This record gives sequence, C-alpha cells and structure tokens, in this order.
Amino acid sequence: MAEKFPQDEFAAAPPVGGRHRRLRTGRHRAAEFLKLAVISAALATVALIGLKLVDGGNLFTSEPNSPATIAVLDGSQKDLSSAVATRLVDGGFEVETAAKLIDETNPTAVQPVTQVYAMSSAYLDKAKEVAKFLGIAEATVNTHATAPITVLVGADYK
Repeated sequence: MAEKFPQDEFAAAPPVGGRHRRLRTGRHRAAEFLKLAVISAALATVALIGLKLVDGGNLFTSEPNSPATIAVLDGSQKDLSSAVATRLVDGGFEVETAAKLIDETNPTAVQPVTQVYAMSSAYLDKAKEVAKFLGIAEATVNTHATAPITVLVGADYK
C-alpha cells in the first residue's frame, strides 16, 4: 500500500512512537497498581478524618462523643425494669431501654445480684454514678454490654 502513495515526511516516522504505544511489562503494571493503591489509601484516610471531624468526634482520645444512655435489663423475674428506669429518669439519667432479661437456655433463671456495667472505660465514671445512685457497690467494664451503661437488675434489688 505504501507503493501507491508518494514519499513524504511522514513516511520516515519511526514505527513505534509515543508513550501510549510503549511496551508494558509486568513490572510496569505492578508499579502502576501500587501507585493507584497508595493514592486510594491516602484518599480514604483523608475522607475518614474529614467525616470524623464533621461528626464531631475526637480522633486522638478515647472519650465518647455520644451520651451515656442506660439500658435496664430485669433479671430478677419480678418485672422491675420499668420501675428502675423511672427511678433513673427521675434522677436525671437518660434511659434508652427497659426490658426483661431472658436466658434462652433457662427461661426461669434469676439473676441473684444487681450489677452495673459500662461498655468501655470511657463510660466507667458515669456507670459509677449510676451504681451509687441505685445503691450498688460497684460498676465494672463489660465490653459485651448492650448500651454505654447497662443495669442488670437482680433479685437483691430493693
């Protein structure tokens, strides 16, 4: 086909040219992938920090940014959860839920001792206030708690 056309300055151009036509090896592809992964990680980190700042959370301390709400669970089988919740609300605490604690393996099980749990050490001071208000000796940290503060009403509750 080249014989049909007269020779000009474009006929002498090299056959491979331009960056987009360069042969790419596995090393080039791996470097490009790693570059894109680093850029994506940096953008995700910036987005996370931005969302935390907009949400009002503090990135550098473990202090909670949500209120210390209380869940009251009645393990005494005496239906005391609403009475305890009312007492806490009257005392100025924020109660999230009040319900009966049901043990699926033994539905008639009775919790002998009233206990107050904090979900993390950040809520422990508030949990100690709740325990003192209810006349309970101590509050402890339990990472399996259902709310920031959980009051488990036992048979000994007065």
